[in-house]
Amino acid sequence: QKKLPEAVKAYEAALARQPAYPEALSNLGIVYRDLEDVNTALQCFHRAVQQRPTYAEARYNLANAYRDQTRLSEAEAEIRKVIELNPAHTKAYNTLGNILSESARSEEALAAFETAAKLDPTSLATASNILSCLQYVPGVDDQTLAAAHTHWVGTHNNIFTAPVHQISDKTPDRPLRVGFVSADLGHHPCGFLSVGLFENLDRAQVSATVFSSRRAVREDHLSQRIAAVTDWRRVEALSDAELAADIASANIDILIDMSGHTSGHRLAAFARKPAPVQMTWLGYVGSTGLPTMDYIIADRWHAPEGVSITGPEKILRLADGYTCYEPPAGVGDVAPLPALHNGYVTFGCLNNATKLNSTLVRSYAEIMALVPRSRIVLAFRGLDDSGVKKRLLDWFLGAGIETARVDIRGYAKHHAFLAHYNDIDIALDTFPYSGGLTTCEALWMGVPVVTFPGRTFAGRHSVSYMSNAGLSDFVALGRTDFQNLAAAKAQNIPALADLRKTLREKLKASPVCDAKRFAGSFTAGLREAWRAYCAG
Repeated sequence: QKKLPEAVKAYEAALARQPAYPEALSNLGIVYRDLEDVNTALQCFHRAVQQRPTYAEARYNLANAYRDQTRLSEAEAEIRKVIELNPAHTKAYNTLGNILSESARSEEALAAFETAAKLDPTSLATASNILSCLQYVPGVDDQTLAAAHTHWVGTHNNIFTAPVHQISDKTPDRPLRVGFVSADLGHHPCGFLSVGLFENLDRAQVSATVFSSRRAVREDHLSQRIAAVTDWRRVEALSDAELAADIASANIDILIDMSGHTSGHRLAAFARKPAPVQMTWLGYVGSTGLPTMDYIIADRWHAPEGVSITGPEKILRLADGYTCYEPPAGVGDVAPLPALHNGYVTFGCLNNATKLNSTLVRSYAEIMALVPRSRIVLAFRGLDDSGVKKRLLDWFLGAGIETARVDIRGYAKHHAFLAHYNDIDIALDTFPYSGGLTTCEALWMGVPVVTFPGRTFAGRHSVSYMSNAGLSDFVALGRTDFQNLAAAKAQNIPALADLRKTLREKLKASPVCDAKRFAGSFTAGLREAWRAYCAG
């Protein structure tokens, strides 16, 4: 019933009567995790494991708490103990996949998710994890992704029912009731890249309703800003059938999925077709595979003319980019180019560890080999875990780059995280999954990003932002050109210094940061889709 404080009291009362009670300790830890008090949760799980070392569920919970704190090596060790105790523990393999993914080991993660799916073929969450993980595996193309998404639909066809929406007014130019379904509208890339849209929608044209699966305890200032200009409904506790009924009763005209196959998605509600027109946008990268999803919202860089996004959805191309970026307040001025005082060039990558892989590191190493004395900064939460850090350093060392040239940093609060760019001259994009919000943040901090268009939707984020910002000269043709272009840009220190002085204003004046323009483009796209629906 989500009455968490009352649950704490009940478990503590039980433990007061029977201190040696590992089930109560483990369950109490779960409640503290739900309350975002991971330190106390860890204490509970540790005590439960001490009382009963063979208690697999307590160890499973302990592994997840370690993961919460990005203590990834400890989390992996603990979850492998769970699997030793119970080789058929489906959730343990699923958690192992998440841990490995966050440790820059996407191919190993995929194998773990696939094992979990074999143990429980009915699990929607595990099947979606496979699809999400595939986006990060080098060598995967749209055809492979399409086949995997089609398999997902075929395996879980029990989620499809007769459409539950009832729309009678097909007036093409009337105001639209638009619903957004997401668990990530807060301090998350989805929140940062959509808040400007919500605040700039013309309410005479679009009435926005948010169906938020985000836990109330995790709602933050961005959630509050979006809630202030929408009909914000908390739906975390609703089943997929209940959510679909709630959406249908709100008479939503166009329903927009903002999660795809990522954590907390509600695609099983979309399978019930609670709105006459359904779209996927921002939270995922390409087709959901759902035959009930009518459109993918994209732009001409994510979905170039003549390049198909293999899946059942049609492509709805917006005029400029497909998101809008709101720069953070209070981060200070752009720092001078570090190469001017260092005497060498520093490359950087501040993308999350899931996007890192050995193939990518080899490309980075080849760039550094072309630029003598150059260094690289990698920073993200979890990268400073001892096991993750050693693996990354070993990859560089194996590619001929001594570890003294590689600076790996871990967690930092947002403003401190952005300050890492003060030490970076040129940012290097990731592949096969490109940077989105990370690219915008690099540009805001005065750091250009070298990128190239990948083989999938996920591989073309940076190309879109760089092109919209007027920086297409940093967009390479392919991987080899990417390496050569990065090295060439590093040779022209005066040009980098000049660009750094003007890049923030350049970005600010571009379509990337023009929320009003984006809201107009977004509304025009919705209207186009609605007219097509009304025309049959």
